[in-house]
Amino acid sequence: MIYNAVLDTKAATQSQVLIALERVQSSNARAINYRYKQLGAGLKRDLSALDHVPDTDELSTLVYSYDGFQQRVLQDSYARIADEVLPLITGDNALLKESHAVLERKAEDDIQPNLDTELYKLRIMDYIRRQTGVHITRIDSTTLEQVQRLMATTSTTQDFQTAIDDYFRRDWPTRSYTIARTESHSAAMTSVDTSVRLTQVDRPKRKTWRVTYVNTRSTHMAMNGVEVDDTALFEVPRADGGIDYMAYPGDSSHGAGAGNVINCRCHVGYRYAD
Repeated sequence: MIYNAVLDTKAATQSQVLIALERVQSSNARAINYRYKQLGAGLKRDLSALDHVPDTDELSTLVYSYDGFQQRVLQDSYARIADEVLPLITGDNALLKESHAVLERKAEDDIQPNLDTELYKLRIMDYIRRQTGVHITRIDSTTLEQVQRLMATTSTTQDFQTAIDDYFRRDWPTRSYTIARTESHSAAMTSVDTSVRLTQVDRPKRKTWRVTYVNTRSTHMAMNGVEVDDTALFEVPRADGGIDYMAYPGDSSHGAGAGNVINCRCHVGYRYAD
């Protein structure tokens, strides 16, 4: 469903696709958010148990001790989202039927999308194995930076404990939600892009970066409407004037920095090139 509907250029179908994806992302973001709130509670407990202000090495050890927890959360989340996106591509449901009714198709095309589901799952799992560590490193780095900033403003253990209590009560809920939204979006976009690449592989396709929210960052607004071959990478401007290469919004597998990944809500539209 997703592939054929996203290939359709009609606004109504596009809207339905975005709604379907948003539902998948939102439900899974809640689950990721819950797990990262647990992580925050554990890290707060560890820091509150100290009878001194930790040095950088001790702080790093505490933060990194949750990497195994994060690995399980993100791997489970990506696999679950991929499984939920798959029926949107192959299922015989209303949106798929509508998509077939409005999409111009070659007479010899099959009614069902030609998608190798086993290969789809293998590709998703390979992405998870390669990228989960990258995402955890990014999350750890930000956490360390934020807590170190607190340490720099305190001189006593009591001051540090007060600052830690304030951080995890006031700031961590927002941070947890940001992680959840970012990871659920990346997982959904990865699943959609993988499905497109494995559907009717003998037909050339094009993809277009699409902005879907008014308050989109300026670097992504500049990408709105940019079209490339489906095997090519988007050249996304960075705030510092550089370029990030991304296969789709939320993609960090080609080295895109946090500035172009965190809180992204953009999507990609696909069409046949022939």
